[in-house]
Amino acid sequence: MYTEQLFMAHAARCRDAIQAVMPRWYRGLQTLEQEFAYGYAMYTNARQGALGMMILGDESIRGEKELLENMGVTSVTPAGAAKVIQGALADQRQTRGAVLNELYWWPFFNDCWVLGGVHGKMEFHLAFDGWPADDQLWDAKNSRPKMLGRELLILSAAGYSRRTAGGMGTVLYNTDHMKAFNLWLPTIYGLAAGGDSGAFISRIKAAF
Repeated sequence: MYTEQLFMAHAARCRDAIQAVMPRWYRGLQTLEQEFAYGYAMYTNARQGALGMMILGDESIRGEKELLENMGVTSVTPAGAAKVIQGALADQRQTRGAVLNELYWWPFFNDCWVLGGVHGKMEFHLAFDGWPADDQLWDAKNSRPKMLGRELLILSAAGYSRRTAGGMGTVLYNTDHMKAFNLWLPTIYGLAAGGDSGAFISRIKAAF
């Protein structure tokens, strides 16, 4: 589990690799150090998730009002969709729920969310009927994993396995606690996805 001091030290160590995943369109905070501090807040909220589970899916799940109302969102700055969450414990369910829905989203924050879930011993549920299609894992246009593929790559390095749980769909749960314990930012930014879609998809399928 990260302390703020260790998280910031590891983020600084991975500075170039983290900056490399920042999209051109992203306009967030003023300095990368501020982004690191925000990332630690995202990590903490995910690690302290209220439901003991996280939901992986494509961007569309952030707009599913019923899902957000029932499962809550993980955020540091609640985005507009989080405002549908009202009533008792609304503040907690707008920051420590199961669906990532952050106003200042970019891949680094997504990595912090997954890392927080791993360190919080969370299960990860796939918001798909069955296993996601290959084109949901790999971005052929840019020759790199899509965000779901990146999430699964991280979870494979953290010792997660796959099971089908009836009405709960496909669940990824940890079966190697030492791998989970040893998952840090340098581990994540040391993972090489490669540029070959077939090899990457085969790697993910073999892991799960």
